[in-house]
Amino acid sequence: LFLALALAENGHPKEAKEILAKSDLDRAAPAEWSMAARVYKALGNIAEAKKWVTKMRGYAFVDGSYAHWYAQGWSGEEENTAFCFEAMALVSPEDPLIEKVVAYMLGRRQYDGWSSTYCTGATLDAMGAYMRYHKSSLGSGKIDVIVNGENLRTVTIDKQSLFDENYRLRVPASRLKWG
Repeated sequence: LFLALALAENGHPKEAKEILAKSDLDRAAPAEWSMAARVYKALGNIAEAKKWVTKMRGYAFVDGSYAHWYAQGWSGEEENTAFCFEAMALVSPEDPLIEKVVAYMLGRRQYDGWSSTYCTGATLDAMGAYMRYHKSSLGSGKIDVIVNGENLRTVTIDKQSLFDENYRLRVPASRLKWG
């Protein structure tokens, strides 16, 4: 499904649909359903995207003011929650469950991010989608981008930069270390 998403987002809808057709989504888990929802959204099929978000949502564990998804298959609890959060923020940003997912993810954040770099990236992507929908409550802040323990750059995120599709931070390959 990762490949289907990359294909759908980069102008190859036919190939993305072929992968979806071969996927046994009825036997999948919330993280896979979240990816399917993102693929369908990228393909412009919002009804199908919402179907998978609804199914995924039914597996959320809600405890007071927090909501998350348990570890299943190839991803841990935080990763599962980050993937589901991202799908909800992109497909159903008005869903009131998102507030509880945000509270859970912010409570799980450690000094340098979440449980893995992939989980951190997915969470930040989800937060961006969430903030794009909830523009009125935005302030601004600074983020230290740390690569291999070195502060690569400090960026300021505000209403203008958050919604600028051209606002990118490129990390030169020479700054990456093996391992």
